[in-house]
Amino acid sequence: MASYDVPGRYSSQPNFGANSQYGTPYSSIASPNGSKTGGGGSGAGLSAMGGVYRAMGSIYSGYATQKGYKAKAAAKEIEAGQTIEQGLWDQERLNDETRRTLATQRMIFGQAGVTLEGAPESLQRATNEQYVLERMMKARNTRQAAEAMLADAREFRKAGQAAMNEGVLGAFGSFF
Repeated sequence: MASYDVPGRYSSQPNFGANSQYGTPYSSIASPNGSKTGGGGSGAGLSAMGGVYRAMGSIYSGYATQKGYKAKAAAKEIEAGQTIEQGLWDQERLNDETRRTLATQRMIFGQAGVTLEGAPESLQRATNEQYVLERMMKARNTRQAAEAMLADAREFRKAGQAAMNEGVLGAFGSFF
């Protein structure tokens, strides 16, 4: 039985490691240009192709990210449009409610035999003012919400362009 010099290796086996006295198993094979240093030109070509693939991957990654951000921006723009439409509908509904409330008040005053002078008139004026203020607040809130969504859409578009620029710069960086 042979003794162990290195755990797991018999001392009678040759050591073909990089620092061995025997060299590597392929160190005695000459390359096509006659040198025994190995290599040749294929390694450099594979390295260049790897750089090209990394560059293409970087550009595609930037493009895909930009496309995603553009889709998010388009969705935000659609949502802003829908918010504006909803706000207009809410204002129209509030106008109808105002007309119904004022008509109901006039009907109640008329049934009671009260003329629309003094307190009943001021009540109707105050009711109308409250509805006008509420409608103005709804319009303001709708406008602010739509502007925020459009600002988000602009930011998504900027982020998409930045992602594409990053992909292109990454592609150039993959060659260095």
